[in-house]
Amino acid sequence: MIPIKKLSPSSISTLDGCQLRWVLQYIMKYREPPGKAATLGTIGHYVLQCVARSKLLRQIGRKYIDDQVVGRLKTIYNIKDLVDKSYNHFTQLNPHINWEAADYREAHRNIQKAQEHELFPENHKEIIQIEQRFEIGAESPWGEYAYAKDGQVEKGNVELVGVIDLVFRDSNNALNIVDYKFRSSTRDWNTNIERDYSTFIKDTQLCMYYYAIKKIYPNEDIVVNLWDVKQKKLYSDIFGTDQEIVILNKIKSCLNEIRSMKIPSPHYSFRCKYCPFSKTNFADWGRPELDMNY
Repeated sequence: MIPIKKLSPSSISTLDGCQLRWVLQYIMKYREPPGKAATLGTIGHYVLQCVARSKLLRQIGRKYIDDQVVGRLKTIYNIKDLVDKSYNHFTQLNPHINWEAADYREAHRNIQKAQEHELFPENHKEIIQIEQRFEIGAESPWGEYAYAKDGQVEKGNVELVGVIDLVFRDSNNALNIVDYKFRSSTRDWNTNIERDYSTFIKDTQLCMYYYAIKKIYPNEDIVVNLWDVKQKKLYSDIFGTDQEIVILNKIKSCLNEIRSMKIPSPHYSFRCKYCPFSKTNFADWGRPELDMNY
């Protein structure tokens, strides 16, 4: 049996796409170098986080914080400066990518689109938490594990882990969570199905986010927002029992699949040629020490 103690939305998505890729990434611990699209998404995320942090400084009465990427972040900021510094930082971290002038312009266009939207962090009534991390146990019999380690049996519950981009209150005082996306396509990578409201209310990542935040704020109605910045699309609704059922069933199904896995099955399709795990040379890939915390 493959030992597993943690499960995240990204690991579930990877498992849905290809068992072999999941094993390479979450068991063998190979970490693929980020591509251009992912890095531009990281830049966009970071700038929006900086805007939210600046607003939070005003809320709590602080003048500034020192940030490792953009330097001293104050209550008043220059958005172009934030984009420039974030772009320089993250592109320098990824010299394997051929960065072009068009990429720099795209990074600025992404934030310009964000500024025009109602969910731009400056527009929120109150910032509650930036990068809300969670680590909660799957409190069901199927979520329990027992593994032999150093001559003893280690027991516990599989933990659901993740990071929510932003938690805020809107003008109606409702508690909101938002997940930023900077995707170039409106189709799901695994299924090739067009994303719409019907996929939004069953989305694994968002349902897990809701499940986690409801544990932290049990007496609140939770508005869940999926904001596709590049696509200029927003899906928003109050999540509830239906989404809790969706994620618990999904987690149970994934754990059963992992525990019954003997030989991981590759999901052969035309997408394989785009998958970095189709490479045979992993010499340049990050590979931390093996552990059971995935």
